[in-house]
Amino acid sequence: MFVLFTSIKGYATVYLIAGVLYVIGALFLLVAFKKKYNNLTRPASRQATTQEVGETVAAE
Repeated sequence: MFVLFTSIKGYATVYLIAGVLYVIGALFLLVAFKKKYNNLTRPASRQATTQEVGETVAAE
């Protein structure tokens, strides 16, 4: 691993690897939190489907 730090090109490679890892981590967090926290605040007994939501919007 220390071979990468012996030249300028090695530093560029390390920065590229780190950048790719940061992008993968950010995408993972976005997907994970979107699935967990992207919900409507409705009572559990009455979850509206997309069809019901469309009908209520059309009725108004």
